[in-house]
Amino acid sequence: MVQTKKYHHGDLKSKLFDMVLDCVKSNSLNEFSLRKAARAIGVSPAAPYNHFSDKKALIEYSISKCRSVFIKYLKDNSLDTINNKNDLSLIGRLYLIYAFKNPELFIFMFSNNINADEKSKFYSKLKILFEQSIRDNIGEKNLRKKVSLRSAVYSAWTMVHGTACFIANGNIIENKNDGKYLNQLFEELSVIWAVGVSGPLVIK
Repeated sequence: MVQTKKYHHGDLKSKLFDMVLDCVKSNSLNEFSLRKAARAIGVSPAAPYNHFSDKKALIEYSISKCRSVFIKYLKDNSLDTINNKNDLSLIGRLYLIYAFKNPELFIFMFSNNINADEKSKFYSKLKILFEQSIRDNIGEKNLRKKVSLRSAVYSAWTMVHGTACFIANGNIIENKNDGKYLNQLFEELSVIWAVGVSGPLVIK
């Protein structure tokens, strides 16, 4: 008799999350269901409902978790431990790299509007990260006279995010071996942004 693998209470939730990500990467999320997932994992059809009320709840959880991982990825990898501040140029570069290496997940995080309130909180965290980095790396006094900090933040963020969306959709870098172009692209975008919002660029 084949024994069904028993999952720990927490393991099943993680397994369901992993299955959602696999479906996102293979563009098969529409075919996913909790019942099919339970069958594939080897648990009872009712088991997934101990964690999620329905497929929508699982997807919502998965989006939220992906967004948290993305924020942590940006913060941890752009942190200048000596000065204890996040490097603005690294944040932008990491943003593009993530979209290049994880296009399906990037689109999944930003294009899905299941929970508007959670999405608003996610966007707020990104805005704060860009805002604090501009304060720390450039400073408000170095912005052009008619450029507010708010405009500097949104212009930097939208330039990076818009480019990342093009990358994730394959509209800029179609060849997976062309990742080296990301560095050149980001350097040029940085110059364009800096000239537009600041006086002679001063990096603290």
